[in-house]
Amino acid sequence: MLHRRQRIIRRGVYLIDRNFLRRPKAYAVQAILATATLAVVMVLQDTVSSIGVTTAVGATAFIVFQMPHSRMAQSRRVVGGHFVAVVVGLVASLVAHEVLGEPYGGSIGVDVIAAIALGVAMLSMAMTDTEHPPGAATVVSLVLRPNPLESSALILGSAVALSLIHRVTRRWLINLAH
Repeated sequence: MLHRRQRIIRRGVYLIDRNFLRRPKAYAVQAILATATLAVVMVLQDTVSSIGVTTAVGATAFIVFQMPHSRMAQSRRVVGGHFVAVVVGLVASLVAHEVLGEPYGGSIGVDVIAAIALGVAMLSMAMTDTEHPPGAATVVSLVLRPNPLESSALILGSAVALSLIHRVTRRWLINLAH
């Protein structure tokens, strides 16, 4: 007779990943690291930024701690991808709000500029080998929300902090995603 744990693993459809069953402590530690990092950002974000910042940083924390050995978790992509997105987002925000005089949020013009900025950021990241999917949230949030400079500082600071934490802890982290 199979143990309950073996029955969960042997079925074709399963609810719990067999790698989790083998290393639950590693999964828990990496989830705690991601949670703590995002908690700090959310506390800072309450006074400075928007939900877009939390989304971008949360997605980056997921990549860094869920897939620490993937290309997307490398410092070049984490910091570089957000840096490219910040530059494009700030320029697009300047064009949308200062040059064209579009109001923040709810304007078709701003929405179109945000979409164009996303495309430019994607192309720029590909050209510079700094592809980082959470950069999409970065660029769009900077165009759609007020205070893009404060948001930029928080995003870049978070990217650098995540990258440093990743460098220090990487040897003990495992890829949790397949």
